[in-house]
Amino acid sequence: MSTTWGYIQLITAIGLLLMFVGCAREYTRSEVTILPQMSEEQVLALLGSPDQIHRANEAAGENNLYAWIYYDPYRVIFYENGNVTHSARSNS
Repeated sequence: MSTTWGYIQLITAIGLLLMFVGCAREYTRSEVTILPQMSEEQVLALLGSPDQIHRANEAAGENNLYAWIYYDPYRVIFYENGNVTHSARSNS
């Protein structure tokens, strides 16, 4: 019985450690600079896997990156015409 209890404590401790490491990694991500001439692939390489990247005015022939990029689950960067317009935190 004590061996079973020991295994339960060990598994719980490992689970808590993994949760802590995941939370710590979340808050240590650094800001990145995105330049307007970067391709979608370059942005993906910098950020990992953002949820949405799209280009505004593609039909008009302009190639300015305009995206709201979720590079972590809670922070959204609004980026337009080569400048970060603002960033916001999200609850979802």
